[in-house]
Amino acid sequence: PFVERKMPISLPIWGIGFKQKADCGASLRGRLICDFVTELLAGETSPLYNRLYDEGLINAGFSGEYLSGEGYCALYFAGDTRDPEVLQQAVWAEIDRLLAEGVDAEQFDCTKNMMLGELITGLENIEDVAYDQAVAWLEGYAPHEAVEALAALTAADVQAALPQLLRRENS
Repeated sequence: PFVERKMPISLPIWGIGFKQKADCGASLRGRLICDFVTELLAGETSPLYNRLYDEGLINAGFSGEYLSGEGYCALYFAGDTRDPEVLQQAVWAEIDRLLAEGVDAEQFDCTKNMMLGELITGLENIEDVAYDQAVAWLEGYAPHEAVEALAALTAADVQAALPQLLRRENS
């Protein structure tokens, strides 16, 4: 449901979330697919992000995130915008396009390479390495397995997950 509140802020803040089954991120592969979908739709390399940014409808703070924990899992997209209703229509139109046309091979490769690059450049910062090792240990995998699992991810894997992850009735 659409909720609107008046608050003393410089720009309206828009957001949408998609509630998932609590175990959607139970596996490393599942977590990577969820994270991939947020980047595919709202990452800085996505066509939607670039078009909306160029139009001045969003700023650099627009993004998508994947959250999970004991008993919950969700994808959400949020950011500042001068026109929340137009932004919502644009996001739904892009979701509908992805569901109907599928994941573009070039966009898939660009997103995958960006995510692999982030994993690898994270190895240059000791704080990132410590954080990644702690998360991997807590979630039951070795840090190098994230790179291997992401490298093995295919466009078909992501496409198969889209209808479940971006269901209107779960928003």
